[in-house]
Amino acid sequence: LVLFGTHPLQLVLAEQLVRAGADVAAVCFAQPLRSSIKAVLAHLPRALLTPGPLLAAAAGLAMLRRAGVPVRFGAAVTALE
Repeated sequence: LVLFGTHPLQLVLAEQLVRAGADVAAVCFAQPLRSSIKAVLAHLPRALLTPGPLLAAAAGLAMLRRAGVPVRFGAAVTALE
């Protein structure tokens, strides 16, 4: 599986898929890493009021990295087969 999108909770979905035994080849974000960081920082004060989703995304990213699943930013879909 390859997950492609813009929402950070796709990290949580990918983590759940890996834990369930799926072969996740990559998680790709359309936006560049810099844009993602800016968005997180812009919403950080409000996100810290209910940190569950932010912590879940961070845990998902860490687990995916340990599992060797590439997480790419600034990716573009050029073909689907």
